Amino acid sequence: DTVANYLNKPIQHLMKFQNDTIQLSISIPKSFAGYYKWNGFTISKFYIKSVEATFKGLHAAILSPVTMTANREDIADSIYTDRLLIIEYKNKRWVYANIIRNTEGDDQPEHEGLSVGKEGLKLSYMAGQGYKYCYNMLIAMFLGQPCLMNLLVEEHNATAQYQATHQYNFTPGETESYSLYKYRRNFPMLLRNGNYDAFLE
Repeated sequence: DTVANYLNKPIQHLMKFQNDTIQLSISIPKSFAGYYKWNGFTISKFYIKSVEATFKGLHAAILSPVTMTANREDIADSIYTDRLLIIEYKNKRWVYANIIRNTEGDDQPEHEGLSVGKEGLKLSYMAGQGYKYCYNMLIAMFLGQPCLMNLLVEEHNATAQYQATHQYNFTPGETESYSLYKYRRNFPMLLRNGNYDAFLE
């Protein structure tokens, strides 16, 4: 779930978020100059909005660098930086560079999907042909900020003779919240391996 390179080039951490504006901290090619608006965000055209969803006024979208979208991987001297999850709720805005996968597409999805669940927004990912591996994250507003509520990891082989389900409740009480800023891309693998203590660090 965690990668350091994209097309054999390092993924850099170049996102800059200031005054509701998302851009890069370095200069970008002129062909990507300009901005567009989304729910009060001003977003550099370097980022493509790939999917969005809304749950009871909680607006979320996934942004992918144009260089890391399937039809633009041939750009020379490409800049690779983190995919982003952005959230707006009641005129407050959050940007997360620590959640969405930075993996290459190939025959698997490049990153998570975003959908509406009964209790919040769901980030979900599935990979594999015969052997399937998938995870679902539940995101909801809690104590004034977007929080990770639950993480579910499931896997099974082609015949379903082997099946495993791992689940962890990150926000069990009414006074404890688990900020999305604490999330790391290796959480599904940690949960898969039963390493729950890592979530408390």
